[in-house]
Amino acid sequence: MAIILQVSRHGWKTRLLIGAMYALLLAGSVTMIYPFWLMLSGSVSSEYDFNDFRLIPKYLFSDDALLGKTLYERYGKTNFATFAARYGIMESCYGWNNLRGTERLLDTLYPEEQKLYRNSPGAVRKILGDYRDFKTSLPPQEIEPLYPDKPAPFREFLRKKYGGDGIPERELIDRINRKWTRAFSTLNTVLPVPGRLYERSWLPSKRPDYDDYMEFVATLPAENRALISSGEFYIRYLMLRFNTVHGLNKSVGGTFRQLLEVPYVRSGCLTEVYDNFVKTYLPLRLLAVRRNPETESLWRSYLEKTVPEQAERLSFFTTVPADPGIRILWGNFLKDSLPGSAIEIRGPEERFREFLLGRYGTPEKLAAAWEITCPDFSAIQLPVKLEDYHLFERDKKELRRNFFFANYREVLEYLGGKSRAVWVTLLLVVCSIFTALTVNPLAAYALSRGKQSISVKFLIFFLATMAFPAEVGMIPGFLLMRDLNLLNTLFALILPGMASGYSIFLLKGFFDSIPSELYEAADIDGAGEFRKFQAIALPMSKPILAVIALGAFNSAYGGFMWAFLACQDPRMWTIMVWMYEFQANNASNSALVMAALALVSIPTLMMFIFCQKIIMRGIIVPSMK
Repeated sequence: MAIILQVSRHGWKTRLLIGAMYALLLAGSVTMIYPFWLMLSGSVSSEYDFNDFRLIPKYLFSDDALLGKTLYERYGKTNFATFAARYGIMESCYGWNNLRGTERLLDTLYPEEQKLYRNSPGAVRKILGDYRDFKTSLPPQEIEPLYPDKPAPFREFLRKKYGGDGIPERELIDRINRKWTRAFSTLNTVLPVPGRLYERSWLPSKRPDYDDYMEFVATLPAENRALISSGEFYIRYLMLRFNTVHGLNKSVGGTFRQLLEVPYVRSGCLTEVYDNFVKTYLPLRLLAVRRNPETESLWRSYLEKTVPEQAERLSFFTTVPADPGIRILWGNFLKDSLPGSAIEIRGPEERFREFLLGRYGTPEKLAAAWEITCPDFSAIQLPVKLEDYHLFERDKKELRRNFFFANYREVLEYLGGKSRAVWVTLLLVVCSIFTALTVNPLAAYALSRGKQSISVKFLIFFLATMAFPAEVGMIPGFLLMRDLNLLNTLFALILPGMASGYSIFLLKGFFDSIPSELYEAADIDGAGEFRKFQAIALPMSKPILAVIALGAFNSAYGGFMWAFLACQDPRMWTIMVWMYEFQANNASNSALVMAALALVSIPTLMMFIFCQKIIMRGIIVPSMK
């Protein structure tokens, strides 16, 4: 019977009450859907925009948001200083959060590039073609790979180099460990070994891990290779020494408006600043000493004063020596005894200008090809911003698609390497559902049809198990499995969940409600107890069995703690145990964790949708009995 009679529904008070009830139900549904929607939205975000907490990520419809996200991924989350120095925004932007909050980011970062891109597309292709040819001509030791936070391509390179796709991971890791003399446990723990390109005294070394990484860098496309220009080092030096352009102006008596305007030349009031930068900050591998009688004499004098016993043996070096001891001596010589005019910079800009000189011959020919004003080759800078803008405009659709599926793709790749865990989980789920639908109905039927005095005692015993959380029984269960030599086997996962006090109690109550006349009719037909159980009790309890099957599925599929405790051998880990390790390894990346949770919840959702009607009957029928 309806709670509110049909006649009473026409009054305004009743309608107001019904409207309030619907409003409460709607508000309740929102409180359930909103967090779930946020989780799905977070799963297609990244560390860059996860904390925005938007129902629809902004990068899906905003080019400015997509650009910020692209630059974050391209340069790396910890490399904002590198990006800011390369773009000349160190004074106005102090972190990725500041960049994310910048209005009209495209217009702010690429004003000149947008004009050139619109007005002279042919010149853009020519400039970027020359820049690509120059980068591919350099050895990998001088390259800084972009996308530094994504080690997956390097790991795939190692997989192909050390064994191919068919080799087991354990054997692959053993080969890498022997070659590198390391102790990696899995391929996911292997990280790239980049060069320390920002250190003043660093030179490439002959190490197996570094050599493998350089071999990988040589395979990268030109658009994924970056060059650390000496101009970038100059901006970093000015920020480190003067902090702001006002500090520089006060020190040298200049009138510069921003550090990006400070000329990168040795002249006028900047001579001391330039010399100090070259002698104390710029990496030694980017320097060269002009060889002439004066510099050779200064070298000999410096050796006689500092290491007289080696003065005759050491020759003159125009570039940084490979020997670490002599390298330190050479660096101190540049710093203490050599005038700045005797030092040449051999950074990427300078070599790029030489490359263009060899290709075009004169500034006029270069200016005609690039459609720019070029009085001299010294005015040419590396077209880093133009390349980034070109790639962004070219790949916008693909970038959105890649960002949307990136987290799910990474989780699937991780699970793809754990195919054994999928089969272990599948077998565990099937066996758990089978045993739950076999043991619990048999026990409940026996209690229902047996003597009530004994049944009550057993039922109280079964119900007592519900008074304690599952964690209480884990240690005794572990000791029992150990004594039975069942640890690290499928039986250790299945046996403890075969019977459930709650399921037996639920099924006994349902069997007790079955009319006794049905059993009496079966007795007249000569049916035994098992036949009555099979033909009467089980068919009538399908809704309850569906609820029990869903519970068994959730316990087997979603259980982590017991699965990890009873099976510590990784070969017997279930999907949830591997997901726990995945979340622990990526704890700082909440978006990736959200994607993993959303992905592994799909089987439970599918199970519920598949059994929805039967489950709803299982909820309604007991309340009607």
